[in-house]
Amino acid sequence: MYNTVILIDSGIDINMYKNKISGGTCFTYKNGKVVKNLNYLDGNGHGTACACVISSISKDTNFYIIKILNDNAKTSIELLVAALEHCSTLKYNIINLSLATLDKGNIHELKKVCQKLRKQGKIIVSSVFNRHKTSYPASFDSVLGVRGGIFGKDDSFWFNPEYEIECVANIIPQFTKRELNDYMLFGGNSKACAYMTGYIMNLIKHNSICEIGEIKNILQRRSIKDKWKESDVKTSVIWPSFKGDVNEVYMKFQLERIKTNIYKVNPNPTVLDLKWNDNLYEKRIVAPNNCKSIIENLEEEYNIKINDKYINFFSFFTVKSLFELVKG
Repeated sequence: MYNTVILIDSGIDINMYKNKISGGTCFTYKNGKVVKNLNYLDGNGHGTACACVISSISKDTNFYIIKILNDNAKTSIELLVAALEHCSTLKYNIINLSLATLDKGNIHELKKVCQKLRKQGKIIVSSVFNRHKTSYPASFDSVLGVRGGIFGKDDSFWFNPEYEIECVANIIPQFTKRELNDYMLFGGNSKACAYMTGYIMNLIKHNSICEIGEIKNILQRRSIKDKWKESDVKTSVIWPSFKGDVNEVYMKFQLERIKTNIYKVNPNPTVLDLKWNDNLYEKRIVAPNNCKSIIENLEEEYNIKINDKYINFFSFFTVKSLFELVKG
């Protein structure tokens, strides 16, 4: 009851989490009507990425899966309401909703079911729509809303139970699994939400509580800030610097070597003109859909296997940071 998260998302990779699944279902459409089936396999990767983040914080957490997102990560309020109604029949109390809507259609039904779950003692943790200040259901009184900001440490967050969106957590992408391809580096408000779900699961397990008021009190006490203005929320990354003598012949050779392998993945002429400390994200050389290929190319080039625990968002920041990753 207190070691399982209800994950409403795109499903889950059953092979990856076969020993961590407490059950599951899927809500979809057939002939224009909402139907339920048992196919909660993840055809998108988003749900599995959320599970990766939650598991990285709360190691022994299990998951009850409710799939409502299709392979393109699309769903409807109608399916979300059906999923939440199903939650009211389950014994599990924590619900992760790393999804959001700006659509006010059927919003009354969505609000109604969230209030119902709140009265049952269930805790819904929901992300805000990316690049927006608020959205549904995160803004409901019955839901703990999470939006993203940039923090120096992943475990830093702000919390104020009086705010419409109570929590701001770190959106810097986190390494999940290579097998997740586009979600190998998983960030944004979805990641921030999943992180806070994992954090809350630890509070419940370590403090033997599952009352939302007590949990909010602890979150406020542990937050690094409990009062903020909109202008305080930072969404720009402070990039690290990588030192080293880039004038040596050896280093110039390594620069060309890594650039060549990046170019194989992204044949953009800009790649050929890269310097050691050019920002690969800002130059649109690196994106979530090519990070895995860049890693695999470098592993083949250098005849090495890079340890996944050393791969993170900043590994792809510059040619120099990729070289540091290769060096180990």
